[in-house]
Amino acid sequence: MSEFLQMKAFAASVRAGGFAAAGRQMALTRSQVSKLVQALEQRLGVSLLVRTPRALALTDAGRDYHERVNDILARVAEAEQALAGRQHEPQGPLRVNAPMTFGQRRVAPLVASFLERHPKVTLDLHLDDRILDPVEGGFDVTVRVAALGDSSLVARRLCEVPRVLCAAPAYVAARGAPQRPGELRAHDCLHYGYLAGGSEWSLQRAGEPPTVVPVRGRLCSNNGEALQQAALAAAGVALLPRFVVEADLAAGRLVEVLAGWSAPPIAAHALYLRMPRVPAKVRAFVDHLVAQLATPDGRVRAAGPG
Repeated sequence: MSEFLQMKAFAASVRAGGFAAAGRQMALTRSQVSKLVQALEQRLGVSLLVRTPRALALTDAGRDYHERVNDILARVAEAEQALAGRQHEPQGPLRVNAPMTFGQRRVAPLVASFLERHPKVTLDLHLDDRILDPVEGGFDVTVRVAALGDSSLVARRLCEVPRVLCAAPAYVAARGAPQRPGELRAHDCLHYGYLAGGSEWSLQRAGEPPTVVPVRGRLCSNNGEALQQAALAAAGVALLPRFVVEADLAAGRLVEVLAGWSAPPIAAHALYLRMPRVPAKVRAFVDHLVAQLATPDGRVRAAGPG
């Protein structure tokens, strides 16, 4: 830092024609500027300036060094301006990680409009149902639809994700529809592999405390669409995010069971590193997700046509 300041003091002194004028430009005293230039000459082992009562003059070595220093200072200024631009204008590569189904159905449809709005950003969308470490994976933004543990990351809430208990009409016809949560023990239940709670489902009815029900089943998956397909094939009762099965419910391919009972909704969050200045590309992408995903009540927005 002191070496760079010496270079700036030398260049400012030449440009201003004296130490006092250079000091006014650098918010330093005349003496401080003079000492910086003197320290530079001592470090280099050569005289750069000829001091006279009225002015400063460059030596031959000083003239050559001044040309090189100006080039260095110009490059530094250019780099700082570019960095400042990156802080204010979204640009550069952006790596995003999201769960497979939520990423396909909710995040991916928003990518085109984000890139159109921010033409200097390139986006790498990595979909994976494993819970990956954002730092180790090198992700700028991680979308997570799950309960969050303690973390040094910033977690910004994107939307609420309601869940629904459902089964195929053929399954209900063959096995009957449970009327109370405890009756789920007698049914084949389709488990989500990474959801906190494992093989226990917490269900609640208005005005009553939550009921935690141990459930069993022969299929467990870490992917919501896999469980959706199993439910459509009458393999059991599934507890799934409503956005995964909303089209099936509307078409009658699946039906809700335990009407009046609901599981606590989970939330989708965007995670990113805590830092003094959040990069503009990260801030812009998270803002875009918040604006596009959440309805006024905070729930996940229904999918558009297609």
